Amino acid sequence: MKKVLGIIGPTASGKSAIGRLLADTGRFRIINADSCQVYRGLEVLSAQKDAGLNVEKSAILAGNGGFLYPEHVLYGILDCREKINAAEWLKLAILAVNESFLAGKIPVLLGGTGLYFKAFQNGFVNLPKITENTQNYLDSLSLEEIRNQLQPAILAKFKDRQRLARALGIFLQTGQQITAFFEQKPDPGHDFEVEIFALLPPKEQIWDNVFRRLESIFPAILAEVSRNLDLNSHITLGFDEIRAFLVNRPRFLSSILADISCQDDLVKSAIQAGFSEFEDCDFQQNFQRDLEKLKQEIFVKTRQYAKRQRTFIKTMEISAKFTNNLELFEFVKSFKFG
Repeated sequence: MKKVLGIIGPTASGKSAIGRLLADTGRFRIINADSCQVYRGLEVLSAQKDAGLNVEKSAILAGNGGFLYPEHVLYGILDCREKINAAEWLKLAILAVNESFLAGKIPVLLGGTGLYFKAFQNGFVNLPKITENTQNYLDSLSLEEIRNQLQPAILAKFKDRQRLARALGIFLQTGQQITAFFEQKPDPGHDFEVEIFALLPPKEQIWDNVFRRLESIFPAILAEVSRNLDLNSHITLGFDEIRAFLVNRPRFLSSILADISCQDDLVKSAIQAGFSEFEDCDFQQNFQRDLEKLKQEIFVKTRQYAKRQRTFIKTMEISAKFTNNLELFEFVKSFKFG
C-alpha cells in the first residue's frame, strides 16, 4: 500500500521551512493542506511567500488539479472570489498524490487546516446533492420557516442556517433525515496509508513568531490589501480589519496606490516619515496609535486562531508529535518507506 505523509501544525509553527527543506531534497512533493493558501492574490497575508513560492511568476492553474510548481502544489490555485470546501479539496489532493507517485515523488500534505487532514484520513459521508429547484425553495424561506419543518433531534444537532437548510433539503428530496446518512461509513476516496505528524512548538514560541512576522511584513501586507480591496473576506485572517483601516484613510490609500511598482517600500517610508506629506496634524498624531492598535488586533486574533488549531489537532489521529521543526524535517527525510 502506498503511503502518504502529513505534517500539520498551527500558524507560525515553522511548517513552511520543513516544506522548503523537503522539496530541496528532490524526493518529496509538498501538497498544500491550508485553506487560506489555496487562494492567489494575498500571498503575503496568507503566508504563501513563507513557503518560498514565487506566486506572481507561476503558471496559474485554472482549478483542474494540475500543479503550480514541481515541488509545491495546490498553492494559489483559486481566485480569491471563489470558494472551496473540504470535499472539493480532497478530490484535488488525491489527484495531486497520484501525480506525485507517477513522478516518483513522496507526497507530503502540509498545512494547518485540520479538517483537510481529517478528510484525507477518513473521508466524508456522501450526502445527496441539493438540486437547483430545492435550493431556490430553501432560499425563499426564513430561518424560522426552515426550523418549523425539522424534527427536534435535527434542531438540537444543527444551529446555523446553512446546515439546517441542507438538512431540510435532503429530507424534501429523499424523505430521509440527514442523520440517517451519517450512519454510513465515510469514504476517503483512496486506499493510501496515511501517517500524520504534528508540529507543536511551545505556545510562547508561536506567539513570538507571530509577533516578529507581523512586524517584519506589515508594510507589505498593507500594500497587498490595498491592491485587493474587493476580495472576499473569507480568504484569510486579518483581511477585513486591514481593509477597513485603509478604506477609512482614503488619502493614505491613494498615496500607496500611486506607484504600484514600489508599494512595499513606499508604505514603509510613509510609516517611518510619519505621513507628514500625506495627512494633516491630527492624522499624524493618531495614525501611529491606530496602526499599532490594528497590528495588536491582528496579533490577538492570530494567537486565538493558533490556539483553536492546537485544540483541533489534539482530536486527530497523529502518529508522532514534535516541538522542533528541524527535528521533524530530519525524521521525515529519513523516514523508511515500505
